[in-house]
Amino acid sequence: MSTESAPVPKSGVAEDVQQGPRVAVSALVTNLREYGLILALIAIMVFFQYTTSGTLFKPVNLSNLVQQNSFIIVMALGMLLVIVSGHIDLSVGSVAGFIGALAAMMMVIWPLGPFSNPLVVSIICLIIGGAIGAGQGYWIAYHRIPSFIVTLAGMLIFRGICQALLGGGSSVGPLPAGFKALSSG
Repeated sequence: MSTESAPVPKSGVAEDVQQGPRVAVSALVTNLREYGLILALIAIMVFFQYTTSGTLFKPVNLSNLVQQNSFIIVMALGMLLVIVSGHIDLSVGSVAGFIGALAAMMMVIWPLGPFSNPLVVSIICLIIGGAIGAGQGYWIAYHRIPSFIVTLAGMLIFRGICQALLGGGSSVGPLPAGFKALSSG
């Protein structure tokens, strides 16, 4: 048996304190690619908070931003699921435009029977939109066609159907008062 003790390693606490700022800057530079968009978003928010004299973060403005962009937020959350699963959906805007045009046509141009009720039209359009998504998902999942190809075709198809449905125009109106009440909360 030996009476010599093993060398005791330095705790490194004093060295870590001195290296602290360097380590933080090094970690920031290393992860800049990951956090670059967050830093850009923070810079934009600070810029607009300053240039609007503090209006950006007022509760009224924040609630208006959420209310006016709620449909974009819903589509973005759906796209988040698609992107996280490793795919892409190019048709989401065209399908949303087609469904919106279809809803407007049902309420304004063909307001007969169930189409006179905006709630019924909304439910029908949700079912049609879900069926479109399920149809595209079928081709991607069961036939192994890349999502880029399927959704590119869907984008072109539903953009064309929307143009044909609207007769080359861009809007239909006026929408019924019940739909305006339903859509404005």
